[in-house]
Amino acid sequence: MRPAAGRRRVGALLGTVAGAALLVAGAAGCSSSSGGGSGTLSQPDKIASLKKSPDQSMAKEILKAAKGQTGGGKLTAVVYQDGSDSSKTVMVYGGVGIPLPSGDTDSQFTSMLGSGTEVGGGVKVGTVADVDAGSAGGNAKCAPILASGGGDSKFVNCAWINGKSALVLTFQSYSADDARTLLPQILTAMTKG
Repeated sequence: MRPAAGRRRVGALLGTVAGAALLVAGAAGCSSSSGGGSGTLSQPDKIASLKKSPDQSMAKEILKAAKGQTGGGKLTAVVYQDGSDSSKTVMVYGGVGIPLPSGDTDSQFTSMLGSGTEVGGGVKVGTVADVDAGSAGGNAKCAPILASGGGDSKFVNCAWINGKSALVLTFQSYSADDARTLLPQILTAMTKG
């Protein structure tokens, strides 16, 4: 039973990498973000109950996959884990000045929240909810990622856009409520400075 769970996690993480590459792809159909927002995004060692994961291999894969596709923007990717339960992780990727998906704000959020859901088939984005972005400002939304057959997939995707800054956060083994509670704390910590 353990190997199957490991394969699901690897498949989901590979989907996240693919979704991140799509997010930052500067190919046709993307537009440059404009307006306000922070000029840099930091990666604090600790945010609320989270600490930076010792395993940053997925973050490095995202950066590698997106290399040269950010349109001159500053890309960031980092993995955090819960300080008391290492099975709970948060993958954060995005950046400042990166191309955003084309369309209006709702279309951009729909695309960002769907990051990583194409791989493995049968998964889809659940009900989207507005979330307070805290002192980071901008707009944020979260949605559970639903497994095929209606099963609980243990993933929640959140997206944030504030002018030239945009992030996608994939919460693993967190409830939608817990993800919505942590999101403003993560955004505030990463936009300080």
